[in-house]
Amino acid sequence: MNYQKLTLYAIECFNFNNFLRDCEFDFCAVHLPLLIVCDYYSVTNCRSAMDDPRPDLSDKFTLAQVPELKGYISQHCDYRSDLEKKLEREIMQLPRSMMCGDGQEADLFAFLIKLNGMKRALEVGTFRGLTTLSLALALPSDGKVVTLDINDQFGKDIAPRYWKEAGVASKIEWRIGPAADTMQKMIYEREEPFDLIFIDAEKTGYDHYYELSLQLLKPKGIIAIDNTLFRGSVLDPGDCSGAAIHALNVKIKNDPRVIKCHLSIVDGLTLVSKV
Repeated sequence: MNYQKLTLYAIECFNFNNFLRDCEFDFCAVHLPLLIVCDYYSVTNCRSAMDDPRPDLSDKFTLAQVPELKGYISQHCDYRSDLEKKLEREIMQLPRSMMCGDGQEADLFAFLIKLNGMKRALEVGTFRGLTTLSLALALPSDGKVVTLDINDQFGKDIAPRYWKEAGVASKIEWRIGPAADTMQKMIYEREEPFDLIFIDAEKTGYDHYYELSLQLLKPKGIIAIDNTLFRGSVLDPGDCSGAAIHALNVKIKNDPRVIKCHLSIVDGLTLVSKV
């Protein structure tokens, strides 16, 4: 993968400074810059590899993806509760474990939930229920997570067990069926809007989920869109999922209805809020 090219793509598609300038949330101006990890240029230009004994990081996209530093971050930033770690370990032994939600993102969501007093979260894509658990743990006792998936084949034997053990099952409502249909029904029935919406489902449907999410979002609420770099496939016009995400990235960049911020953490995370 061409990490330099991918970094340039991220810089071109998303303007972080505009997000800070336009955003009405106090947390953005003070806290959000701390979440931005060092990009390709910061890694390659900060030192000369010839006179520095540290590992060569020049082929890494972000510092957070360097195994040694990722381990350091995990050790010094308590992303997961013991129960979340236990669920994550179990998921790692199962098929498609790479689809498991990331601790850095879960930590960011918990930060936003607590900082802004959020009470309602919508998750588009449940998988094995780890991010669902993280959201439910972060929400207050009267909070609610509505999580959507087309079926329960990946999570039915594992997710409810951990939700119950964590004491948050009553906060979670799992709705099975095509997510777009469920979201459209929520809009039609004028369901209470959400403070936080996390999109992490079938990639070719992202644009539709985005449009529906805008209608389901509270004023000053946040939409978080996962995999907006999608392992670099946004640079490959022949990849259907990558092409769909790239089209959405371009759309969001030019969308006057929203303010936006792209974080180059994990596999790309985009934050959006309505103007």
